[in-house]
Amino acid sequence: MKKIILFFVIIITNQLYSQGKRTFWPTNSSEAPKMKVNFNTQTLGGTFQRNDARAFNKNDQFKGVKGSFYLFNTWKNNSTITSKTGKKYQINNMNYDLDEKAFLSKISRDSVYIYQNVESINVENRFFININEQFYEKITDGKISLLKKYSGKLKKPIINKMTNQQVKPAEYVKIVNYYSYIQNKKLEKIKLKKSNVTKLITEKKDQVKIYIKKNKLTYKEEGDIVKIINYYNSLF
Repeated sequence: MKKIILFFVIIITNQLYSQGKRTFWPTNSSEAPKMKVNFNTQTLGGTFQRNDARAFNKNDQFKGVKGSFYLFNTWKNNSTITSKTGKKYQINNMNYDLDEKAFLSKISRDSVYIYQNVESINVENRFFININEQFYEKITDGKISLLKKYSGKLKKPIINKMTNQQVKPAEYVKIVNYYSYIQNKKLEKIKLKKSNVTKLITEKKDQVKIYIKKNKLTYKEEGDIVKIINYYNSLF
């Protein structure tokens, strides 16, 4: 399928500033930042958002919050979006918001564009799929698919009640949950440990055991479990 190249050309007409609020516009809003692209943004769908360093960074209690709200360390990520209509768009400015649970592009210092109507997205060869409007990273594919779902949680700062001084700063931490999907069965949340993984491997167990022993793999590391499941999938 022909790929459509998406370029962002930003024209800032006013200072995008929000006092501790997240503000959304529909794609056709006159108040939204002006973003020129070579396709109608309504074709793919999305919303502009202005956000001045998150609401709690405006509150002294949450100043200096540690951690990141984004999955990737940089926005410079080569990505291919596949829309729900099957069209493909190439974008080199992409991240995933752990709080909003959405993919987005940075438009200016304090504004982003949140994508909607996305079927799947490949970010630097990491493949994410949309299941019931939730994104999962597919880390194995075949008879057994292993998926990762990312989210985040704000840990509030620890305050000394006597001095009212901050003992430990607020921290936003990444949370990873694992899911398995076996053909013709439901998506199931699992903990990544030996007992759960071995339950998924219902056939060719002896071959899998030989492979694990030969390659000195364990069920304690995600990377090893991915190799085990990929090998199992290759047997079919």
